[in-house]
Amino acid sequence: MNDDIGLAEYIACARRDGSVTIDSPDGKLFLVAPDIRREGAQLPFAEAGSLLALPLLRAAYSDRMAWVMSVLSGLAYLPFERDHESYEQLAAALAQADLALTAVFDSPDTGTCGYLAHRTDAYGVLVFRGTEKDRKDIVTNLNARFYETPTGKMHRGFSLAYKSVHGQIEAALQQLRERDPHCQLFVTGHSLGGALALSATCNLEKSHLIAASYTFGSPRVGAPEWSDGLKTPVYRVVNGADCIPTVPGGAVSEWLIGLLPEWPLIGWLKRRAEKGFVGFQHAGDLRFLADHEGRPWLKIGAAAGWFRFRYFVWGKLIGTVMQLAPGHLSALFADHGIAAYQRKLESIARRRNAGSLE
Repeated sequence: MNDDIGLAEYIACARRDGSVTIDSPDGKLFLVAPDIRREGAQLPFAEAGSLLALPLLRAAYSDRMAWVMSVLSGLAYLPFERDHESYEQLAAALAQADLALTAVFDSPDTGTCGYLAHRTDAYGVLVFRGTEKDRKDIVTNLNARFYETPTGKMHRGFSLAYKSVHGQIEAALQQLRERDPHCQLFVTGHSLGGALALSATCNLEKSHLIAASYTFGSPRVGAPEWSDGLKTPVYRVVNGADCIPTVPGGAVSEWLIGLLPEWPLIGWLKRRAEKGFVGFQHAGDLRFLADHEGRPWLKIGAAAGWFRFRYFVWGKLIGTVMQLAPGHLSALFADHGIAAYQRKLESIARRRNAGSLE
């Protein structure tokens, strides 16, 4: 047994039948994996069943893939970069989906974290962590001035945060390509992690085979020319009254700012806003998670935009102002949690996978 291969690596390679396959100069050595179940450990794929039968031959939106990506995005919040037990917990959870934990990346300067997972001869997933109660994440989110890139103007904070880990990601992807040259890559993340996933997609799509990008509750990342320039299929999933996708300001905010008079102080604020904070645009296709008759439903296309407007603006914002109901306002943040996305997406995937059509 190679002493350089640790427990986490065994667990990461574990198949659901409990065996581990290790490459060696003499062939393949099969071992029995240690019990990867641990009291209190997150094993969200343990009872996934048919939901792990992913449609990998097409890049179109998939209910099953969306749920898997949301679970992987939730696992990114484990402090695996600084805690060995969390690292093993992440590896054990991934093993339930036949995914091996290939690499983790972390920038102490920006607080940007994530990991790369791989299923041999199938696909790889690049996952970014979302916003935590950390000063560096707050600075990244608030640094919303426009940043000039070869593909257009984008959010400065998101761009710099991704650049801080770009070298680590490229090195990990190069090693992955050497082992699995035809591996297709998915990119995902929740909240700030979704914004970083889009930044990564923009930077990597010219040199890597990216199948699709799934984001959950992501803020806007770039100006229209930047967002429209992405060639990779992007599926941005938004849940109910989640307020984070409304920032930074979009076209409506830019139009309202333009109506302000050129008075000394207001004119100064207006010019500052025009350098960022407004004029952003979402990238990709909206998938809205609505509630109807006590069950979650997925809305797409024009219906998604209408349901989102009705649910968020009329049902929550206006309802809060008119009724002075704090419960309405709290829903704006409750709907942002990754657990809320996971619950709805799993329900939708199980229902539709069983043959029930929307």
